[in-house]
Amino acid sequence: MKNMNDIHEKFASESVARWALLLLAAALAVLLGSSLETGRAHAAGGEFTFRGYINRFITPNADQKNDLAILCADNPKDFAVRGKIFDLRGHFVADMVHTTVGPLGGALGMCDILFGGQFKPQALTWDGRVAGGGVVTSGVYVYRIEAEETAVTGTVVVAR
Repeated sequence: MKNMNDIHEKFASESVARWALLLLAAALAVLLGSSLETGRAHAAGGEFTFRGYINRFITPNADQKNDLAILCADNPKDFAVRGKIFDLRGHFVADMVHTTVGPLGGALGMCDILFGGQFKPQALTWDGRVAGGGVVTSGVYVYRIEAEETAVTGTVVVAR
């Protein structure tokens, strides 16, 4: 049996490694955010307009705080909107949930309050889960929203 010092050293080194990975993921998110956050440029001049996000740093642990990534759009012509999440290698992770109506306190209400004055506000959400239902690992994920000929891409960071 190992002595307490060996156990403590192993635990401390694993903790440091986890924090280092989390900091690396955050730094990568900032870097990717500056290079991939192209939604406004792609959507400029179209009827579908990406307005922004309420939350793109999520902790999917069911504590009702930061459990959802929420992205907001204006869609006055009711184009078919699709949102997908990919890992950094480009592998499909999950579809985003599309909301066109909802209570004032829900994702749509939050989009309407923050980006008010929209003709047809819509919200797309992701709960940090893969298509099969399991929670993803910590890291940076890429979202892609498409409506007619408009494509919006950006990043979401998951911290667990």
